[in-house]
Amino acid sequence: MKFVIKVKGGIVDYNGEPYREIIDKEVVRTITEVKRVKKRFLKNYPEYVIEVKEFFNGTWRVVAL
Repeated sequence: MKFVIKVKGGIVDYNGEPYREIIDKEVVRTITEVKRVKKRFLKNYPEYVIEVKEFFNGTWRVVAL
């Protein structure tokens, strides 16, 4: 399995469409690594949104850990 952990900040307009600004991003392979990285991101970026996505059956989906 493959996981992406993103730290999302404020909203940025690009070509008239709003997007969430990505502050930091990391790709990991195991759930143990996801928990470790998420804990580090929560410590370093407490005011931002932390999003975890899993690559499953050919698509990315948001998971709650």
